[in-house]
Order: sequence, then structure tokens, then C-alpha cells
Amino acid sequence: MNKAATFLVLLAISTGPGLFAQTAADHLKAGDELYARFDDAGALAEYEKAAGLDPSRFEALWKTARGYMNLGDRIDYGQKDHEEKQQKLYKAGEPFLRKALSVNPQDSFVHFLNAALLGRLARVKSRKQQVALAYTIKAEIDKALELDSGNDMA
Repeated sequence: MNKAATFLVLLAISTGPGLFAQTAADHLKAGDELYARFDDAGALAEYEKAAGLDPSRFEALWKTARGYMNLGDRIDYGQKDHEEKQQKLYKAGEPFLRKALSVNPQDSFVHFLNAALLGRLARVKSRKQQVALAYTIKAEIDKALELDSGNDMA
């Protein structure tokens, strides 16, 4: 074995698995690339890894929540239990979104995203619960517009 190859082997052994470990930023970048190619499941997996590595990273949190919403929105309505599957995905995104709101309560887009998620969750609630949620949804939209009147989504 030549000296260069020996050096590389020793370097890899001495640094262990950390040599090839990905950071939260690496996973976010990979997720963004997958999201741009409309691979929502792949993007969500990368965003979840980023959130796992850095649980208070705002970008990882809201993108994970958005990923769950996107997957829920893409459930085929022809499936027998589509509504149950959707709600499961929406509920899985909820803690990530709550954490994102606690990390950065001044982000207009996250308030909009929260309103959108609440609206999706409201679809299976009773009429009384839907009315109660409507007030919260409106408050979230109002907050999003207060923070950024140019937020086209809100």
C-alpha cells in the first residue's frame, strides 16, 4: 500500500464516522433539492433528520411541518381511509409547527402555515369545534399580515 492510501485509511479510522457525517444544514440543503423536484416524501425525510440533529433550528422545524402537510394533501381521495391518513400526517406536523412558532414567533409565513394546518385539522371536527377553530385561524392570518402585509399566502 502506498503512503497516500495508508494515510487516508488511518485518517478515516482515527476520525471515525464523523468524517462523513452530515450536518443539519446538509440535510436542509438535500431536502430543499428534493422539494424543488416535487419529492415531498424525500424532502420530509431530510428535514426530519435536520430537525433531529438541531431540534431548535427554525428552518428545519417549519419545513418539516410543511412536509407533513404536503404529504397529507397528496393522499389519494379514492383511498378508503384517505381522511384518516391525511389527519395522521397533519397531526404529525403539528408539534414541529408549534416548536417553530416558539422559536420564532415573529415569522409571518409560519403564522400562515399554522392557519393552514389548523384548517386542515378542522375538516374532521364537529361544527362547534370548527367555529371555534375559525377564530384561531383568523387570528393567525391576521398576525401573519400584521408581520408582513405583503405575505401573498395569507
